[in-house]
Amino acid sequence: MHLYRGEIDKYKAVLEDYFDAIRAGALYIDDLEKRDLLTECNSIEHLHEILRITQEQIKICEETAKKAEEQADRKSKKAIKLSNEAMITNIKANEEIIKQALWLADKFGDGNYVNVAGLCKIATRAEIAEKNYSLTPGAYVGVAEVQDEEENFEERMKEIHKELNTLQKESNALMATINANLKELGLEV
Repeated sequence: MHLYRGEIDKYKAVLEDYFDAIRAGALYIDDLEKRDLLTECNSIEHLHEILRITQEQIKICEETAKKAEEQADRKSKKAIKLSNEAMITNIKANEEIIKQALWLADKFGDGNYVNVAGLCKIATRAEIAEKNYSLTPGAYVGVAEVQDEEENFEERMKEIHKELNTLQKESNALMATINANLKELGLEV
């Protein structure tokens, strides 16, 4: 909308908000050199490299978390798991912000309005009249082109199923603990 109105400064302010969020998310990157690159994020050109670094950091954190949990004693395991999950969640949140900034930058670059299928289109009065003055957006913008995901569906379903089983086991263990505590208090259900 800002670009349609010629308000390039407002569009650039939106991009700057993304850069601010990306810089704030740099705190969760272990490698100082890579963290510096994220904290210096101020242009569209850096976004692809920053996304690659962030995705690399997610993998490193997941591997490190797994190793730490395997080596920890029973008492420490839960604290380590929660700490690692929080860090990974924060890095993944930053990854999502980077993807959103990339999407915006890929569509509109440094601030040139273009019609984008499925998102926006400048319709002429003649086009509106042709559609019987219907202002339904889909009549004008159409449908965005579906991009084929690179992710392997079968592999992803196995991961989801494994995670679901793990969560179910944890849920059952917590329920057993709650029931035991209630029983101990004489509040059996």
